[in-house]
Amino acid sequence: MSNNMTVMQYASKFIELSRFVLKYMAFERLKMRKFEEGLAIYIHSQLASQPIYTYQELCEKAAEVDRVKARVEGLEPKHR
Repeated sequence: MSNNMTVMQYASKFIELSRFVLKYMAFERLKMRKFEEGLAIYIHSQLASQPIYTYQELCEKAAEVDRVKARVEGLEPKHR
């Protein structure tokens, strides 16, 4: 996931490109693992201790972590 991409943008691109690697899409856990590998480390670290059982749940929780981070960054004063 590039720094200027939201989780939802990444998820959309992931699904778009997944047609080229059908072996990962056939199994939910493999699909989830490949998706997690592309997440920013701050998102991955927040999700590591949570029980997540589906790709949809993974996307939703990752997007929530991303939204919270964006909100916190908007509240913090910028240091120069």
